[in-house]
Amino acid sequence: DLLACGMSLSASLPEGTAAWWMVNHAAPSIGLLVANVMFFSPLRTILRMRTAGELGEVNPWPFVSIVLNTLGWLIYAIELRNGYVFFANFQGLLFGLWALLQCLALMTASQRQHIEYSLIGSFGIWGVLGIVRVLAFEDNPDGALLFGWGTVAALVVFYGSPLSAIARVISGRNSEAIVPALAVASWLNGACWTVYGTLAVDNAFIYVPNALGCVLATVQLILCVLFPRRGSSNQPPTSDTHNDGVVSLSVRKQDAIEPSVSATTVTSLMTVMTDRE
Repeated sequence: DLLACGMSLSASLPEGTAAWWMVNHAAPSIGLLVANVMFFSPLRTILRMRTAGELGEVNPWPFVSIVLNTLGWLIYAIELRNGYVFFANFQGLLFGLWALLQCLALMTASQRQHIEYSLIGSFGIWGVLGIVRVLAFEDNPDGALLFGWGTVAALVVFYGSPLSAIARVISGRNSEAIVPALAVASWLNGACWTVYGTLAVDNAFIYVPNALGCVLATVQLILCVLFPRRGSSNQPPTSDTHNDGVVSLSVRKQDAIEPSVSATTVTSLMTVMTDRE
């Protein structure tokens, strides 16, 4: 039973031992920390955007995806009564909403309309699932599976971006669209949640998407080795990257990378910013 957070695998580890502590506490703690660092990595860019008083090349759509995913995982975490999953998403939801508010203030009326409808729709999706949960599964604990499947469905939005980036890197034989540091962070974040989801709580909704996120991050790192970065011949890079280890939103108009959004964030993966419409 996914909802029961079965302990069949971790039960073989004696409670209180170093291995048990690593699986049940260290792994999710590291994943939680990395997830939040990655969530807040665009902070400087958003602040500079607000100071400049113009949206520039910042793409607000990844923040809509952040809100959609983190809200779902917060609801699911409450159903599971799992603090690690909750706090891996709570700050991300707040930051996603704040970043969207900053972007909305600088957008045209037509741009705002699309974002507003999408944001309302994001809340509406989880609201509808909540109504179904209350009316049809009020006394059935398996009703929480609605939110588990809902969060997995929301991940489809995320997986399209890294896959398209991988295709562009292979076709262009140029890994410029990949930020290696964020790919490494994505791999570490996904690995931690995979270990936790598999060995500690035995929950496929946690370990399956994170394992896939690890695979995507690994593929991106391999591509960085196979196809070294080379500068664009028709557009100078204006990537907003800092030396403090935190990479903000890139402002390249083409093939820019948005910091990875982990979806328990439960999955860590690189979300590529598409060209603004």
